[in-house]
Amino acid sequence: MQQEVGLRRLAADRSGLDLPTMRLPLEVAWKLDVGGRILGAAAIHGGKAFVGANGGKLIAVELKSGKPLWHVNLGADVRCSPAVADDLAYCGCENGEFHAIDINMGKNRWTFLAGGPVRASPVVQAGIVLFGANDHHLYALDRYTGKKLWAFRAGDYCVSVPPVVHGDRVFCAQWTERVFALDLTTGKELWRSYVPVSVEALAYHRDRLWVRKVHYLVELDPATGKRLRLANTSWSYGGIAFQRNKLFQSGIQSQYGTSGATFVDLDQDGKEMAKAPTLEGVLRLSHKSLYNYPKPAALGSPLVIGDHVCFATVSGKLCLTEPDGKERWSYPLGGTCHATPVTADNHLLVGCDDGYLYAFRAK
Repeated sequence: MQQEVGLRRLAADRSGLDLPTMRLPLEVAWKLDVGGRILGAAAIHGGKAFVGANGGKLIAVELKSGKPLWHVNLGADVRCSPAVADDLAYCGCENGEFHAIDINMGKNRWTFLAGGPVRASPVVQAGIVLFGANDHHLYALDRYTGKKLWAFRAGDYCVSVPPVVHGDRVFCAQWTERVFALDLTTGKELWRSYVPVSVEALAYHRDRLWVRKVHYLVELDPATGKRLRLANTSWSYGGIAFQRNKLFQSGIQSQYGTSGATFVDLDQDGKEMAKAPTLEGVLRLSHKSLYNYPKPAALGSPLVIGDHVCFATVSGKLCLTEPDGKERWSYPLGGTCHATPVTADNHLLVGCDDGYLYAFRAK
């Protein structure tokens, strides 16, 4: 039986873009040995896929065939996802270098040196590319020349969370406790919000800023940074995914929070919490565990594909489930997986710890 499902991929606000449909079940279109563990998501643009790996390579692949087109040796492990806009791919690596690569020739256009490893995936907005580094800064560069436009120091901790852009604001976070709103053009701080424990991901959805923590998520008013609602999550460094009024997250069992994958209905009002010194006035949202949890236990972000949710699990399995977690399709990968799956142009891609980039399409 074939079934139509829609596709989504990340946008500048990290909430996803609706794309055309593809059919279930899926089959392996190709797989490519990239020579090192893949921790970030691939970027898809113009019929090509771009992925970085441990070992320091950024690789371009023809999406339809899986044929390697070129690779660039960046000199250090790549632990974040690249971003592509027009004819340039942007990628940072462990030696603090941030590169712009011509996607047609595979040649370096320019390099910017940050003061520490670059582990936050970049985002491109208009003529600006933004990324965080482990030298406490969020950088904004002219995306054509690599010239620094501004740099914002976020306290004394690394900026390892991919930034989020919405309108004329950019939202970023230091690793512990602080989320910031900045003016996109100048980098001027507009507000900061205190959210205890480490920040793992940000996303903008339904006019709210969502902050993924190690054990819980927080809803913020993007205009003021005011804390509004809170829900438990499982331990993970991955992000979150949205399907209309539902928010999905995954992770592994931990001392606090939940176990495995859960979803939260964002239309609920939330229950009043007992007041705590750091979170006065926050309402608590209830969560629901997915079917057969924690089987869809993933450390990367889940991916919403139409009416289904895709997980690349730490047990080495790629699966698509119903919103309640009931499995509809799965494939055993060649090793554990910590990367986030992506979709575009009727293909589903995911990198694996076995060093292969896997591509799937409808049978």
